[in-house]
Amino acid sequence: ILEPLNMRKQWYQRRVRGNGLDIIPDDFYKELKQYCSLFKGIARTLKMQIEFMNKIQEFCYDNINFIKTYQKVIFMLYHGNVLEEDAIVEWYKNAHSSKGQTEFLAQMEKMVTWLENAEEEDDSDEDEE
Repeated sequence: ILEPLNMRKQWYQRRVRGNGLDIIPDDFYKELKQYCSLFKGIARTLKMQIEFMNKIQEFCYDNINFIKTYQKVIFMLYHGNVLEEDAIVEWYKNAHSSKGQTEFLAQMEKMVTWLENAEEEDDSDEDEE
């Protein structure tokens, strides 16, 4: 799914001066966001959402220019209501791909902590009622 977007515009061609690292411009995320309704239709179940996250992980790993973008893509898909909290947490704890797992788990650590804390706060709010 991401490969055609990548090839169409060659998002990774911009380089950071001095260190030669590739960066992905914000236009990539804007274009990707346009596909959220399509992604919702594909990733309807928890299992499909986790599989989708793994496919994105593998794409980012296989296309080194995207390796630092994983968390931003997942965050955008979460806010686009494509991915649910439970899918993200399950991917992080048990269902991630082995390809580049150290890199991707490190990227996702803060987001997963935030999601778990938000879920705990929601649970305690419900208990108080």
